[in-house]
Formats: sequence, C-alpha cells, structure tokens
Amino acid sequence: MEGRPPLALLMFNYNENGGINHNIELLMDIVDEILIIDSSDIGKYNELSDKYKNIEKVRIIRMFPIGYVEPFRMYALKKIASDWVLYLDADEGPNQSFINNLKNIDLKNASAYTILRYEETLKCYDYQLRLYKKDSIVYNGMIHEIPPINGIVKEMDKQCYIIHHADFSNYLKKRGPYLTIEAYERPFTASYLSTQSPLFNLFRNKNKILGRHTVTLLWFLLFLRSFNINSIKYKTYRNEWFLFKYTLTKYKYFVELSNRDELIKINKGIIKNNGIIKYLNLDDVDYVENLTNNFKFDKKGITIFEELVNYRYYNNKFKDEI
Repeated sequence: MEGRPPLALLMFNYNENGGINHNIELLMDIVDEILIIDSSDIGKYNELSDKYKNIEKVRIIRMFPIGYVEPFRMYALKKIASDWVLYLDADEGPNQSFINNLKNIDLKNASAYTILRYEETLKCYDYQLRLYKKDSIVYNGMIHEIPPINGIVKEMDKQCYIIHHADFSNYLKKRGPYLTIEAYERPFTASYLSTQSPLFNLFRNKNKILGRHTVTLLWFLLFLRSFNINSIKYKTYRNEWFLFKYTLTKYKYFVELSNRDELIKINKGIIKNNGIIKYLNLDDVDYVENLTNNFKFDKKGITIFEELVNYRYYNNKFKDEI
C-alpha cells in the first residue's frame, strides 16, 4: 500500500489448497508479493500452480516434504524480495479488522508485531509473532518456534486477530509425525532444558532422561505461571492446559522409544549447530533446491526427515555426499 514498506505473504502448503486460496483472495490486493512453499502431492501442487501461473504477484515453489514447515523458513525468507513478511498457515485466516488494519499499519517504527490468534477448537486466544521485518529474525527450525527479534516488537490492535481452525484433539489422540520429530528436537533431559533455563544447569547428569514426576511438576508450574488478568480475559490458560497435556503425551511416547538414547546424542548435535536448519544446511538455497530436484516424492515427510537427520549424524561430510 502507498507509503508502506513492501510486504510479502508467506504460506506453506501440504495438500491444503482451500486454505491457501482463501487467504490469497483475502490479501491479494493488500500485500506486494505472495510466496507459497508447496510440498503437496503432485496433483494438488499442479492444481495450485496452474491456478496462479499467470499472476505475477504469486509465486509457488515446489519443495520436498520433511514432515513440518519450520525447517524451510530461512530458505523462504531468502526467496522473498519484500522488506516485511506476514506468515499464515493454510488452516488459518485473518479477520476483517486485521485485513483493514494491514492496509495502513505503521511498519516504519517497529521490527515486528505480535498478533492475537483465536483457537477455534479451544475457544481461546494466544499471541503469535506473525508480522516481522525480514532481516530482524533468524529461525532455528524448531516446531512452534518463537524466535527472538532484533528490534522493537509491538502488539497489533486486539480487535485484529487470526483464526486457527485446527482440531487440537488430534494432537492428543494420535502418535503422528510431530511426536517423532519432537523426540529428536526435545528429548526429556536436563541437557536440552538447560538451553531454555539456567535452573537445569544444576543437574549433574544432563543426559539422563528426566522422571515422569519431574516433567509433570515442571510443566504444571509453567501452567500455573501463565495465570494473569489477560489469561483469564482471553482464556489463554486453555491453550497452556492443552500444552501441559500434550507434553505428557510426548513424554510417554519418548520413554517408550527403543532408540531414545541415540536420539539424545543426535539432539546434542542439533543444539551444537543452533537448530535443525543449520544441522541439515537448510538455509543454503542451492542445496535445498538440489535436494528437491533429486528427491522422489514417493515418501512421507517424516520418513525423509528421519533419513536426513540420521544420515547427517553418521556422516559428517553429508552435505557433499547426499
């Protein structure tokens, strides 16, 4: 829009063309460019690509699946020309107040905005970092990552929010790919937790798996800490309670894995490299595109993720060999 720095809409897609189309229709005339990183099945990809092939503002980049979108975020930022980025998932959408505000929002005196997101299933809100200056952020690739911002962070007007349509009950009922990925990323040891809190530096054996009661107490205390006036007003405690239950589901899954000791060793390498993006060199544009060109799309993303991570663990020169 006139007087506003260039703004890009960034979305990742895996067979959710309906949500992608909806957000493009809503925001086409407001943003300056639209980038979609698409790992869909070939039929869905072709359908989306054909729909927008003659619209210069929309670019769709084919990407091999890896089970979740976070590892490709730095790659995506390098493919965006605009100064600012609005990130939306395919199962999300902005409300009308958000759309109206985006037309005239002041992006000159901030580096990022946090935005309320309404969880349709849980009937609650939480703040998400979704609008930011491209060069103010660095992603490490962790699921549901909240990266630090280099600069001033403001809150968007509370009448403006994103609606999230996901069914959260699926997270608790299924042992899906996210649980496997998080077993690599977040093994329940003090070694990992010490990167989040100095408190866990007190543990002598940081590679020892924490007991269920320790994990339960930790996350319950975090849940209690979330209570304040805003958490009651916006019912954010419902989201925290879900995360508490989900953590216990993840813990049960992790301790039952036969290869959990190996996962702990792999995680040490991931932490040493500042996250999965650096660990797998997924911020290297040429490398990522070479992987995409050489991968066959006949495997599930979680299978590809495990193959890449395990190959990286056993082969220090994997970037030149894979």
